[in-house]
Amino acid sequence: MERMAEFPGGLDSLNSYLQRNLHYPNAPLPWPGLKGKVFVSFTVLRTGQIAHAHVERGVNPKLDAEALRVVRAMPAWKPGEQFGQPVAIVYTLPITFLLDADTTGSQ
Repeated sequence: MERMAEFPGGLDSLNSYLQRNLHYPNAPLPWPGLKGKVFVSFTVLRTGQIAHAHVERGVNPKLDAEALRVVRAMPAWKPGEQFGQPVAIVYTLPITFLLDADTTGSQ
């Protein structure tokens, strides 16, 4: 692989996107699985579009669903490249959910 697929603007932009768009599901506090890391795998197609997103390793059904929602809503990525041609690649993204003690149910 000459060049891996990349979120528009790079890793910092990806982190900003996740911070702006991830929301905790509404639920009474406390509830099990409120924090943790959800691993979402997806394919970045040759066009840069996201396809085949699924949870590789989840934490809680509600957090897993939120992680999938955000990944599926991502803008097109810069596709991977091999031999000067765009190629589809599989990417696994860890999405961390943390809840501060003073948070009341959504972030």
